[in-house]
Amino acid sequence: MREHFTVQGKVPSLAIGVQIEALELRESPALKRAALWPVTPGTSIEPTKPFIEHIKLNKNKGVAAALARASIAVPGMSALMRKGLEKDYKDNLY
Repeated sequence: MREHFTVQGKVPSLAIGVQIEALELRESPALKRAALWPVTPGTSIEPTKPFIEHIKLNKNKGVAAALARASIAVPGMSALMRKGLEKDYKDNLY
């Protein structure tokens, strides 16, 4: 069954089949307030924005959380994160 989902020669480790009898699409007020996705045609999504906002809102007190919060204050960090995401998508998406 998983072989049906092979992409670029890679078979996924897990595949889940879901049978839907009814579907209702509703707007999520929380996602709308977060403004993570552009609403005007032709605008692009800034892929690092959800990560940066998550780090800002994280209330964990551990060393890793403190380092993550400090890292987003470094100039150019967004560009560095974008490059890392692009590499990860290329290497690990499928």
